[in-house]
Amino acid sequence: MLNDSKSTYTRQEVANLLNIKEKTVYSYVSEGKIEQAPNPYQVRKEALYTKASVDNLLQSLEQETKVDGYTLQEAARALGITRQRINALLNEHDIKVIKNSKVRGGVPKTIIPNDSFELLNDITKTLRKKTNKQSKMNFYSSEYDIALYQLHVNPEGETYRVKKNNGMWGFMSDSNDTFVPYDYAVNNLSLNTCYSIHKKPVNSQSGYAEIQLPIVTRFEYLDYLFEAFGVENMYIDIEKSNQEQLSVFVRQNIIPLEEIPQHKALNELKDYIVDGEWIVTEDELFIVSGQKRISAVISLENYNKLNSSATKVNKSTSEILEDILSTYFKNMD
Repeated sequence: MLNDSKSTYTRQEVANLLNIKEKTVYSYVSEGKIEQAPNPYQVRKEALYTKASVDNLLQSLEQETKVDGYTLQEAARALGITRQRINALLNEHDIKVIKNSKVRGGVPKTIIPNDSFELLNDITKTLRKKTNKQSKMNFYSSEYDIALYQLHVNPEGETYRVKKNNGMWGFMSDSNDTFVPYDYAVNNLSLNTCYSIHKKPVNSQSGYAEIQLPIVTRFEYLDYLFEAFGVENMYIDIEKSNQEQLSVFVRQNIIPLEEIPQHKALNELKDYIVDGEWIVTEDELFIVSGQKRISAVISLENYNKLNSSATKVNKSTSEILEDILSTYFKNMD
């Protein structure tokens, strides 16, 4: 902040105002960016610098680097998400930013211009609507009781998979790429499902393990997942899936092996877990969520520091703890 009650600044004051090191002040004088106050015969022991020259330089820098937009922290507060999530969305959607812009007192920051922020805001609103329930609606039809890619067969033994075409449910033969609307298929193809897609739901508070199935083998594994867990305990994330892989989320659970089909997929699916664990023991299958909820006792002093740190950087206490633990274990390695 500029001080109008004085005509000079000390070296430390100049360094603080311009966000530079004190030794850099000498360079600014020699380059003519600021002026040193007169000091005849070196009567004054400490060099001072004219307020007018320093203020002019500061205002010039602020004017040159002024950007209408949001810092990451400001955007995080406005959108109610973390800075890490904002960075991920910026990269994922290739949104324009201005990096290392010296604003807010000359401190280098990444700035999200207003037009980019509006785009980011729209993306955030859209993503908030895509809950697990809505993801389930995208891959399962309660009206028809069918699930995306579910296997069916006709009396002649020809197999069909459930598909959606422009929001319309239907089937596609494994032997060709012709889409058949659901109503036509029911009335003319005599299709029967090859397995039930319903199981007793497990604890709804449990998290999910994420499995990424390669396209070339996805249906074999997906049939097993449908039959073993049912749509109550799994879903396909259409948004995360692409031409190379199918993203499937399976709810955390412990299942006796005698209650699920015995298939090679039981032991092979562990190789496709990208978040969580898939553990097969002699008698049980353990599906472990990629996120764990724990209870810990810490001192009141550390608790207050934790909350204070989380507030300052617009993170949750869980995210701060995750950062602390990640740094700790990284240093331990």
